Amino acid sequence: MPMTELIYESDPDDPDWREVASDEESQGDGDKSGEDGDDEEDVVESGDDGEKSEDDVNNAGDDGDNNGRDRDVEPEASRRKAKRKREESEVEEDNEETQRKREKKTNVEEEDDIVERFEFEIEESVATWFDEFRINRNSIPESSDEEEDPIIIRDRRIRMGIDDKLGIGRTFFTAFEIKEAVLHHALKSRENIRQERYGKEKIGFRCGRDKNCGWKVYCAFDKSKQLWVLRTKCGYHSCTPNGKCKLLKSPVIGKLFMDKLRMDPNYMPLDIQQHIKEQWKLLSSIGQVQRGRLLALKWLREEYAQHFAHLRGYVAELEGSNPGSTSIVDTFRNADGEDVFNRFYVCLGAMKKAFYYCRPIIGIDGTFLKHAVKGCLLTAIAHDSNNQIYPIAWAAVQTENADNWLWFLKLLKADLDLKDGNNYVIISDRSKSPGFLVNMLMQPS
Repeated sequence: MPMTELIYESDPDDPDWREVASDEESQGDGDKSGEDGDDEEDVVESGDDGEKSEDDVNNAGDDGDNNGRDRDVEPEASRRKAKRKREESEVEEDNEETQRKREKKTNVEEEDDIVERFEFEIEESVATWFDEFRINRNSIPESSDEEEDPIIIRDRRIRMGIDDKLGIGRTFFTAFEIKEAVLHHALKSRENIRQERYGKEKIGFRCGRDKNCGWKVYCAFDKSKQLWVLRTKCGYHSCTPNGKCKLLKSPVIGKLFMDKLRMDPNYMPLDIQQHIKEQWKLLSSIGQVQRGRLLALKWLREEYAQHFAHLRGYVAELEGSNPGSTSIVDTFRNADGEDVFNRFYVCLGAMKKAFYYCRPIIGIDGTFLKHAVKGCLLTAIAHDSNNQIYPIAWAAVQTENADNWLWFLKLLKADLDLKDGNNYVIISDRSKSPGFLVNMLMQPS
């Protein structure tokens, strides 16, 4: 039998037999049994023909007994060492797991503590909270300085609210101006306000929805100043706006939309109602809007009549502010003996002087007036050195006819000193009246 099949490793009946160690243990003990391994390799490699003498066999047997005993001791130590390492590693893992659980528990406790502390602070704040006393503008707060004059405090509050149109101490010339300021405040803040006090020297406003609401404004006439003074104001509403305002009545709607109706008389009530809803977030009935529109149109007609009554004052203002100007108002008497407007001519002095620096070209034309005031507008223009339009004179007449054109051209010829017109070119729209009148007017007398 070859020497590699020793009974120490294969025969379990032998008294010196031991269990073969695992590959890891045999590898771990490889260093310690290195010398024995060398002896075994020498035994395997010895012998050229694979046979040994009896002495060699006996010697090998003795060596095998010694090696077997050494091998029994070494695996037992390695096993104990490996077991001790495993136990140490298990203990370390248990310690790490315990430490992680302890840290996790600590974090959870800290979070719970923060949440509990936060809830406690909220409950404490709610328990100790109280509503502060509201100081209205008509009450003076108590001062820690007993020597401070209450009048000084009131003046300071007036200066602090000087930008407020409804601040205490604000002055107004008329009661109408006060109503305009309150209306502006109501539209801006979208609050329901009504007028509760009417009088020659007293006027007041309150909340228009709730009688118990504290908002109010009171003004009185000061005889020493000859002005209306705002005495009392409480600018806090305890109620909720309901989308209505009792100050928004038909006359107010008419005044608000006069400019719009002046530019567009066909602005309908539904358009006005929609504009109020979108602009100020307030509701108005269709009846209020219709009455307001009719009032506005009536006021516009009266306004045009008043404008014609101020024409002579306008003429005086033109001649005083612009010397050398020519402005003529032509009127005629009606059956009642009243002066009625007929035609109006204007040629400013500055433009009259600057015409001599323009090109010798004059253009005349007329156009119809299509707004509330009907009539016709006659104009005369020139070209300056930059070849741009330069207005010279204009006239407002009732109709475009030969009589009105002749009157306009005579005044234009006198203002510009055209004489016979040989050095000028006059351009018209080739209608019969202006062309014929120009030829007739420019002939030498």
